[in-house]
Amino acid sequence: MRKPFWSWSNTLRRLGYTRRKGSTPWKRTKARSMQMEQLEARQLLATDLGGVQFCDDLDAALVATEGSWETTSDPAALDGALQYHEAGTGLNTATWQFDNLQAGGRYAALATWVAQDEAATDALYTIRDGSQTEGTAFVNQQTPSMGTDPGEQSWQQLGIFTVDSGTLEVELSDNADGRVLADAVVLLPLPAERTGGTADDGDVTFAQSGEGWTRLADEDGYQKAVQLHQPGTGSNTATWTIDGLQPGLKYQVLATWTPVETPEGGGSAPQNPPTTPDRASNAPYTILDGSNLLDTVRVNQQISADDRAGFDRSWESLGVYTIDSGTLNVTLSDDADGPVQADAIWAIVVADVTEAPAVIGE
Repeated sequence: MRKPFWSWSNTLRRLGYTRRKGSTPWKRTKARSMQMEQLEARQLLATDLGGVQFCDDLDAALVATEGSWETTSDPAALDGALQYHEAGTGLNTATWQFDNLQAGGRYAALATWVAQDEAATDALYTIRDGSQTEGTAFVNQQTPSMGTDPGEQSWQQLGIFTVDSGTLEVELSDNADGRVLADAVVLLPLPAERTGGTADDGDVTFAQSGEGWTRLADEDGYQKAVQLHQPGTGSNTATWTIDGLQPGLKYQVLATWTPVETPEGGGSAPQNPPTTPDRASNAPYTILDGSNLLDTVRVNQQISADDRAGFDRSWESLGVYTIDSGTLNVTLSDDADGPVQADAIWAIVVADVTEAPAVIGE
């Protein structure tokens, strides 16, 4: 098993948390809490936490709150308490600031909260590289943060960001449809190699087998063209290869095809979602780690991909997979109920935090 690149237990201990053997939750010692509260924000943020920067709403690292935020005790929160604000117009914010980051470094930002019925379904986090906005994330705080579950907390990824200024800010706004909850944010460093990649039907790494594939010019295609094949028995395939991935990491694998347009003018009434009946509703994509079969996923190409936006188009997620060989192969076959379209594949690294629960639970 690949060794995790940080230890949650060591990180929590260096933040002043202790726990007894067994399943009791981590708690910060009173002396350490007083010491942390006496530090100025930049002193705390400069502290080396084994590469992981960890900010709770009760720490000095929550460097700014605009407006009147309330603090409430909650044993499920990271430090036994969290701050909240009722829905507003965006004037009231809570900001976590991370300083002394490596210029050009890549980091995964994750947040945790304790679900409440009165909470917002569209709580807005804004992530900034210095003063430059790098991205936003809307989360539903009526449901628990989803993802890694180290100890008593689960963490939901807000995104992966390259930091050029050396400072990353994560801001939570009250511009939402309910109460917004500020608990904690963690920042995980990612190696520069974790970039993923794309593969198009016009690339040299794209290959076909069998007969009957037709290459069509299409302005909506990833590189202005797509490949099409009529339904068959599975003997005709198209394969995309993405090399140079860092072995042992998890990647989200996505596919795209040309969007489906709603009829206009004198055509039939629009469908919701609009469909293209002359495409397959069960196009089979097979995901391989090198030559090792991982999964086969069938998708409906009669409707537009809609899981993620990127490269001026929409993509459909095929799943998240560990690639040990460093080479991802994705194959589309004609074993379907209609024509299958081969356009492009995108692989995106997922923050490697899956081994943390085993560490924290010892």
